[in-house]
Amino acid sequence: MTFLRKPFILTVAFSMMCGALAMSALTVNLSGPDIVQALSRFVIVAIIKNTGDKPVCLVNNPNSLISDLPTDKFRVVKENDDKIPVFKGIRVKFVPRRAAAMGARTCLSPGESINVPHDVNQIYDFSTSGQGSYVFSPASVSFLVVDGERISHMDAQVHAISVLVSEVVTGTIPSLSQAFKNISKVDEPSYIGCTPEQQDKIKLAITAVKSYASEAYESLEALNSNSKRFEDWFGEPSKFGFSTVHSHYGNLKNENYMSFTYDCTCNLPTVFAYVRPAKHGVIHLCQEFWAVSCMGTDSQAGTILHETSHFQQNGGTFDYAYGQDDSMQLAIDDPNEAAMNADSHEYFAENPDTKL
Repeated sequence: MTFLRKPFILTVAFSMMCGALAMSALTVNLSGPDIVQALSRFVIVAIIKNTGDKPVCLVNNPNSLISDLPTDKFRVVKENDDKIPVFKGIRVKFVPRRAAAMGARTCLSPGESINVPHDVNQIYDFSTSGQGSYVFSPASVSFLVVDGERISHMDAQVHAISVLVSEVVTGTIPSLSQAFKNISKVDEPSYIGCTPEQQDKIKLAITAVKSYASEAYESLEALNSNSKRFEDWFGEPSKFGFSTVHSHYGNLKNENYMSFTYDCTCNLPTVFAYVRPAKHGVIHLCQEFWAVSCMGTDSQAGTILHETSHFQQNGGTFDYAYGQDDSMQLAIDDPNEAAMNADSHEYFAENPDTKL
């Protein structure tokens, strides 16, 4: 029999918003089994509740608990051990302002809640961390709130759970050597479910992303970390930040995009693309990819660069912030995270003459 464990409270700073959202408030409770004996049935439910006295509309951010996509949305800590499960889910290109304009939002009236199930087995591999007791909490307590055309951040009060994983598991994540084993130097990409017109657009985007990556790398070689362009997207220069970004663009410049497999079968309406970081060279192109131009901000070429930066061999970037505004704020607040943020890399490449 599976029992649900009562969540215990994590201490989290609760942000009161100003203006129209002054009395808005959110809580997030995680609910799941005490003991997991079969990882294939390991589901954690996020119960998101509007505990304020005003309606709240949340942007359906794929990296937050409002979405059931298998993104890296949990902070997982093994009790009495420093081993953690390996992320095996997807990293997604997403633009909040476009999604909000398309109506991709979940609105909760005062007192209303929504239950969102998350298939943990699709997100994390426990083969290296093994059996034991794990604490699951949200990777971020911040939600994107839309009010008219304005998007802001709202922090929630969150509750975590402790789960005992008892199943003996085997590895499912390929090593880097395995991931690269079948990639060869070819002059024609592989396609899955792509029309001839889509294939032509992909080829144009490949040409453009090569140009983006080369120009970005050469600009770092020539300008150094003290340029305004670097500070706009990666923040106050540091040895870690500059060397990390420089290394990433070196990898992106030398990448063989023509050897990739481009999967056009994704039908997610507000997502540009996604990859699995350990599955090098496979990019899933979604509906938003086809709705934007080849070059420019949030472009097809920029999307391919964004997703390629997620691959482990190229630096394994994360999605700490989405969109230009939040990426620039991340550069101010946490340059180290900005140096590992995929959108920051994309916008640096797409905007060689940033004027703000």
